[in-house]
This record gives sequence, structure tokens and C-alpha cells, in this order.
Amino acid sequence: IALENALLYRRLQVSERKYRELVENAHEGIWIIDDKGVIKFVNRRMREITGHHLLEGKHIHELFDRYNRKLVEGALAENRKNQVAQEEIEIICKDRGVAALIMSSVPLFENGGFAGAFAMFSDVTELRETEKRFRKIFEEAAIGMCMVNLEGYLLDSNPALQEMLGYQKDELYRKFFIDISHSEDQERHSRLFQELTGGKRDAYQMEKRFLRQDRQTVWGQLTVSLVKDAAGEKQFAIAMIEDIQLR
Repeated sequence: IALENALLYRRLQVSERKYRELVENAHEGIWIIDDKGVIKFVNRRMREITGHHLLEGKHIHELFDRYNRKLVEGALAENRKNQVAQEEIEIICKDRGVAALIMSSVPLFENGGFAGAFAMFSDVTELRETEKRFRKIFEEAAIGMCMVNLEGYLLDSNPALQEMLGYQKDELYRKFFIDISHSEDQERHSRLFQELTGGKRDAYQMEKRFLRQDRQTVWGQLTVSLVKDAAGEKQFAIAMIEDIQLR
């Protein structure tokens, strides 16, 4: 019996060491906090993200501004109900201002009571910075631009396109692309868009007539490109429209 117990204890030690190595070397940041919000454990990646070498013993409120504290507290409130919670937050870092993170928090219970949470953090700071740069280009572009979903409905438009077509931003939202196309150009444009979303092409160009809100016609040089995610799945299309009415 003593030998069996010793072997069992040894297996538990090995299992615990492997688990700790897995957590410590995970690509995502990880923390374990107690029911009062005090940090009990962080892994190497979490220290890298925040720039803090010693986080254990700190209260999580020290890492967030007032707005983000409320987001984290909201996630923990869901955890207390034995619910998994996910939230996008910004954490205060020691050396680089703030980092944008997606937090996935899982409740920990002990003897039937809430004992804290285990959370994983994915750093999306670079992604959000890229999105900000794209948004600036999109909004300030001299030519019309819009995002279109795979069904052909406008998701977003920039000021240049709104001025070109005489619409407000909210008036173009969810508008079907055919609705702003001259009737004689609709069939060709529809065919090209179907080839795009059907995987037969990644982009197309055409000169076509657009219909303004006042039903006047304006000529534009249209370029449409398909946007895919990292896995190659189609997400949406970006359309750029240059006003060539005076050409």
C-alpha cells in the first residue's frame, strides 16, 4: 500500500509539473485571482504583456482605469453566477501605456462557494492599432470607400462616398449595392460581385453609373476587393469609387 501511495504521489507530482509548464509557457496571458480580486498567480506571458515582474499580491483594480474596472467587475459578476465571461478590456502596463486584451474568465468554486477566477488574456493591441490606422485612412480618403458584406449590403461608408452620392452615413448603412446602381449597369455588376463572393475572383474593376439620392447619375471608377481572414475565409468586400464624372 505504501508503494502504491508513493507511486500515486509521484504521478500527481509529474502531472502538476506538466500542467504548470503548460500554463507558464502559454501564448496567452493567464492569471488566477481569489474571490476578493487579489492576484494569486500570473504566467510569464502575463508579465510580458503588462511589463510588471511582480503581480502576485496586487489587487486587480491597480491594473485598470475606472471604465475598465467596471468591465472586469462585470465579468467577475458573471463568474459568481457560475458563468464563463468574455470581455475586451484595456490594461495599464508599466512600460507601454495600455494594452488591448480579450479576457476569457472562468469561475473557480471551492466547497460550493465562489473562490476566484482563472482568466486567459489574448493581446490584440497590434490588431486594434492596425484597425485605427485603417479607420483613419478610410475616413480621410479623397475617394469614396465602403465596406460591403457578402450579400451585397453596405456595412460602412466614408465621407467622400456620402458626399458623392448625397446620402448621410446612416442612410447608406444596409443599403443594397444594386439600389445605388444605374439600371443598365446592375446586371454586369451583380455578375462580377457573385463571382467575387463565389471564389472565382479576388477583385474586379469597372466603370459604372451610380445613382445619387436625388436620382441624378454620376460616373465612377469602381474597384472591389475581397477581404479574407487568416484562415482564408471570406469576410467582406472593400469598394473604392473614384468620381470620373468630369473625365
